[in-house]
Amino acid sequence: GHWPSLRASRTFPYLLEASQSCAAMLKRGDVEAALHHAYEKVQHDLVQQSNTENVSLEFCGSTAVCVLQHPEHDRIWVANCGDSKAIMIVPGQGVVAETT
Repeated sequence: GHWPSLRASRTFPYLLEASQSCAAMLKRGDVEAALHHAYEKVQHDLVQQSNTENVSLEFCGSTAVCVLQHPEHDRIWVANCGDSKAIMIVPGQGVVAETT
């Protein structure tokens, strides 16, 4: 659904940066935990806001893929939720990585 997708895509980056717990996890290099925690917080926010805005989540849904490059590490992390899939393509090599 459009509403949860739009809300989640705006909330997720904010939570990664503004949430003290996510920021602390990222600062100590625990990126996987920060991504997991942010997904959980987004889910909670969607439920809370859907009640406030009278949106029925029973009839809508959303999948997500997030790619994070930590400024102090030379790597990327990919997190997905639902049946979304991400692929990484290198020109001349094709698909070099994908989520399962």
